[in-house]
Amino acid sequence: MPVEEVEVAVEIDGRRLLNPHLITLAKVLELTRYSGESDFDVVVVGGGPAGLTAAINHAGLFGHKVLVIENEAPGGAAGTAINIIDNHFGFPYGIVAGELAQRGLQQALRKKVQWLPAARARQLLTLEDHATGDGQPPLRRLHLTARTDDGQKVEVNAAAVVVACGAAARRQGGKHETDYENQGVYYMALPADAEQVSKKHKIVVVGAGDTAGRAALMFAAKSDEVTLVIRGTLDNAAMLPSLVDAIKSSAIRVRQNTKITEYLGTNGRLTGVRVNTGAETDTLPVDAVYVLIGADPDTSWLESARVELKDKYVVTGTDVSGPAMPAYATSVPGVFAAGDVRYRGVRRIAMAAGEGAAAALAVHNYFTGRSKVLQTDGGPANAALSAYYA
Repeated sequence: MPVEEVEVAVEIDGRRLLNPHLITLAKVLELTRYSGESDFDVVVVGGGPAGLTAAINHAGLFGHKVLVIENEAPGGAAGTAINIIDNHFGFPYGIVAGELAQRGLQQALRKKVQWLPAARARQLLTLEDHATGDGQPPLRRLHLTARTDDGQKVEVNAAAVVVACGAAARRQGGKHETDYENQGVYYMALPADAEQVSKKHKIVVVGAGDTAGRAALMFAAKSDEVTLVIRGTLDNAAMLPSLVDAIKSSAIRVRQNTKITEYLGTNGRLTGVRVNTGAETDTLPVDAVYVLIGADPDTSWLESARVELKDKYVVTGTDVSGPAMPAYATSVPGVFAAGDVRYRGVRRIAMAAGEGAAAALAVHNYFTGRSKVLQTDGGPANAALSAYYA
């Protein structure tokens, strides 16, 4: 059965809010830093490591007027994670991902970056060329429309847009799945999650990739009741052979050629899943389900500007169709991309931060028209890059 709607009342400084939207809470708690202005040098879509690093460099290093639009929390997916990052430069003993994200936001705000959370980009349009007045080639203005989670429209113009909105975990698709998100259904499996598991906890992992395989083994080290649900067979799974062998030699129950058709619960908490093998239907009691079947970027809003995409990811640099483009530049002048949303991007926090800084430099070069930086050998490729900036 679906979860019954429950009224949630929040009281802040004597003010009682009933079922408040995230943007309402952000405003009441003074977590927004948006002036309401409509014109910016750069708009960054996504407040994860890539987006925040880009914003910090734009505002702090180049003096650009910057707005960051983030649909959830600072840090994106990294901001809501509780795992320790122990391979990031400058933190020899590691740092909690969420803390790193909060530090990044505070750094951006100190650089006078404007911050609009709980808002999602909806459309991007290209406007007329905008004369800079400094003898450089004109810049194309971009018009971006976003909506806050309470339905309010936000419209801004910018000379450049950095797309850094990351990728969202795929939903499995079973009935009532979204009713139990964070109430038994999860899309990330962390070591800290396994620490909360006992021998008798019933854990279901959905997926046939390396992430799902590792998660199943991680939980199996703590619980005797771990089930791996895959649509195909384990032998044909897109999983490292070593993981397949480890799963076969473990106590993990593998349900092959199986999918979850419905999520079941009581009082808003997941208690079971209904699975189907094609020939029969079965019900499994569960304490938690981890859906680990990959992620998709939210890039449909870029189609209006005809930004080239591949498998929903933003194509940049030499992957763009036609003449070579500068790194992190897309098929549309003035639109750049960094982080997980970028085609061929490496899904690591440190890499996302590095790409954000590199994208900021690419935008700055676009603004200043520094074609001479690109003409090191006079070759055809460099000529194409120069033409892009000109």
